[in-house]
Amino acid sequence: MRIIQRKCLGVKTRSGQKIKMATLEELMGIPGEESASEVDISLIHGFKNHPFKVVDDDKMEELVQSIRRNGVLSPVILRPAENNTYEMISGHRRMHAAKQAGLSSVPAFIRDMTDDESTQ
Repeated sequence: MRIIQRKCLGVKTRSGQKIKMATLEELMGIPGEESASEVDISLIHGFKNHPFKVVDDDKMEELVQSIRRNGVLSPVILRPAENNTYEMISGHRRMHAAKQAGLSSVPAFIRDMTDDESTQ
């Protein structure tokens, strides 16, 4: 019997075996034991060095409609700020679309990060 080996994300498998794929959390560098929390949108403010602009275009409207149907599927990433608020690190478009869809909270990973870590 001939064994065929494949390499996918550093995992060797035999033909017919399941291939291990990285999870979204692994791709984003978020540890598997971290869980998302629902955070009130009114407690979140923008990241001061956010390099991209959120634009109300056709793609944003598609995202708003998707969030109305399915909710926010991928949590945003926040870091704690002053007065029990949070600073948005990643997910500005999702949060904007969630507001447009009428949501009052979004799922979020809350992580302690320095300014340098926040911009990487």
